[in-house]
Amino acid sequence: SGLDWTIVRCCPMFGPGDISFNRLVGYSDLLPFVPLFGSGKVPLTPLFVEDLGRFMATIVDAPEKSVDTTFVLGGPDRVSLDDFIHLELRARHRQRGLLHVPKPLGKLQGALLQHFPGRPLTPSAVDFISQEGAATEADRALVGERFPTFATTPVKEALEGFLGP
Repeated sequence: SGLDWTIVRCCPMFGPGDISFNRLVGYSDLLPFVPLFGSGKVPLTPLFVEDLGRFMATIVDAPEKSVDTTFVLGGPDRVSLDDFIHLELRARHRQRGLLHVPKPLGKLQGALLQHFPGRPLTPSAVDFISQEGAATEADRALVGERFPTFATTPVKEALEGFLGP
């Protein structure tokens, strides 16, 4: 088409009001554990949602640095899903165990629970929460090369910022 373009692909995001990680940890309000689907070992570089907003403003301010480029944006910490959930629980001052549910069983539960009020779980949510989502060093290098002053927020700092006292 001849039009300039920029694509921003994000790793799994978290922040106030998110309906993936917060919903999972929210089960600890009712249960003595947090149910997770799959092994919990998938690598993540979770992205604080405010960082995405800042990155979008950054590329709008300097469009020549992002023309015809795909960026993969992730947070600075590489953690497993288990690690991330433990960090979120600590930020909420809770101690809970993790219960790993086989993904096929989780999808079966989601097929039923998606019809409940508030859709507490769907098969798509099971797929989303159990998939890998990590930026590579090459992805980070491209962002750093084009926008050297841009930095993402460490997971613990972000969680304590919106969940802390």
